[in-house]
Amino acid sequence: MNRKVIIPNLYVLDLTSFRKQIRPLFGPLIGIDPGSRSTGVAISDPARWYGKGLGTIDSTRPEELAAKINRLAKDVRAVGFVCGYPVNLNDPNRPESTHWKQGILNLVSELYRHEFYSDTNIECCLLWHEEFSTKSAMYSMPVAKLGRYLAKGKKDRKFKGQLDAAAAEVILQDAIDGMNTAAAPESASGVSKGLAQQAIPVFHRQVERLQRTLKNWR
Repeated sequence: MNRKVIIPNLYVLDLTSFRKQIRPLFGPLIGIDPGSRSTGVAISDPARWYGKGLGTIDSTRPEELAAKINRLAKDVRAVGFVCGYPVNLNDPNRPESTHWKQGILNLVSELYRHEFYSDTNIECCLLWHEEFSTKSAMYSMPVAKLGRYLAKGKKDRKFKGQLDAAAAEVILQDAIDGMNTAAAPESASGVSKGLAQQAIPVFHRQVERLQRTLKNWR
């Protein structure tokens, strides 16, 4: 199997560099919200206007997680990853900073190294700030659901999965909005929002199919 040439920098930290690498390509992005036990995953439409949470991948091993994410990337012909990266992890006073930061970088490295990567269209991974993504996701949840989740001491696994997927959606949508603001009036993919809206029903059907796929992986 022919392997892709690994780019020297496995990731970028700014939208400008990311947009330049994926600009010529038409295709979706995959949003990733890394977690210690489960990782939230989201996808954008091919024109890169809208993000939607898919679900979670339960795995503590970077290589297994990377394999499943790359399978999704191959399935939808994704052109890039947007991986959550808390900005304040650079604070040396936080004892968990080094460990958590390295865990995210290990995952990114595995995404490029795994055998499934050679069959994808992925060109770049953006590490995007996610400091408030979970809080934003919580605020978007129905009050009754959120109340039950908090009352159980955050032990409701089903709701936690929905929260992780919503956090991945927040991360992805935030990055998409940033790219599209800079590229106005068209999106970073060169497709107008009006044209992208016409394909929304197709996008929703794809999301439903991928949500079923993630459930079958559990």
